[in-house]
Amino acid sequence: MTHEQRYSPDEFASEARHLETLAWEALSVTVGSNVLVCGYGGSGQLVARAIEAGASVTVIEHRDEVIRRFASLPARLLRGSTSVIPAQENAFDLAIAAHYLHEIDPFFHAQVVSELGRVARRIAVIEPAPPSDPLGERIALLYSQAKREFGQFEYYQPIEYWKKLLQAVKAEVSQHVFAFAKMPPREYLTDTIDLLLDTMAAEETPRDYLLELRRIAEGSDLQLLPPARYVLQGAALGELPKPAFSPRSQPADPEPTARVPVGVASAAPPAPWSWAPPEKHA
Repeated sequence: MTHEQRYSPDEFASEARHLETLAWEALSVTVGSNVLVCGYGGSGQLVARAIEAGASVTVIEHRDEVIRRFASLPARLLRGSTSVIPAQENAFDLAIAAHYLHEIDPFFHAQVVSELGRVARRIAVIEPAPPSDPLGERIALLYSQAKREFGQFEYYQPIEYWKKLLQAVKAEVSQHVFAFAKMPPREYLTDTIDLLLDTMAAEETPRDYLLELRRIAEGSDLQLLPPARYVLQGAALGELPKPAFSPRSQPADPEPTARVPVGVASAAPPAPWSWAPPEKHA
């Protein structure tokens, strides 16, 4: 990936939508399947998409304000914590933790994954990769430190970390890495920081963090790279589905990048860097 290979804003938005589709297709949600989703997320989009796909969807959630916000979604509500899920063994065909685990205390990761493996025949974990460039690392560290001020978490982990958690509870694990093939448009840095500033201001983040982010936005001539997205699944031996990806399932850039681990089936992460509002889970 070179600086000469850059998306236009429209191309970037189109590619982001396509990568969202690829990540969704990797889950292999089928008509009539019984699906458990960890929380509604910031928009409820994944829950709505699973319902549209014909799945019977249950959301495990304990926050009253979030439950009220998404009350119109026709999903069953399971009040409780993902660290001790109030459901029987193999009650679900699939349990999905999408952009969820990095926002809870890492001390509970193994417990949550173990519970998902107990109540579901198949587990899917979707997580952003750790930043792969110096500016991204700086912004992520700053945001993580700000979250810690409120007893919250925002820690990205390498793919092997999530893989080992799944392997501890499921015999077979698959993994995909989805990453943009070219550089984002130059507006990506300022748009990302603007979104992050709005989020942190709403959280009443200490002023020093906001000032540091504004300095980055105003003074940096570096390029911010969108993080790759990991999609991992775990199941019993021989029970992992083979996703049917849309035709554009390979990156436009034929050269592998350092951000795609060797041996990973790579297709191409998420829409622009998603700094979601705080989600206190588990």
